[in-house]
Amino acid sequence: MVGACHKMMDEVHSKYGSIDILVNNAGITVRESVMEIMQSLKADGCEKMTAVQS
Repeated sequence: MVGACHKMMDEVHSKYGSIDILVNNAGITVRESVMEIMQSLKADGCEKMTAVQS
């Protein structure tokens, strides 16, 4: 994974020269109905969503 990040940064640098803004975004994919998600969030206290940022 780290190698892929380095490769991406090398390609960006060679094409654009520099990066002015970098947005780091992480998330999870949930394949449940809205009601199931809401029940899960109530039960977990949102740990599933916040754990991905650790």
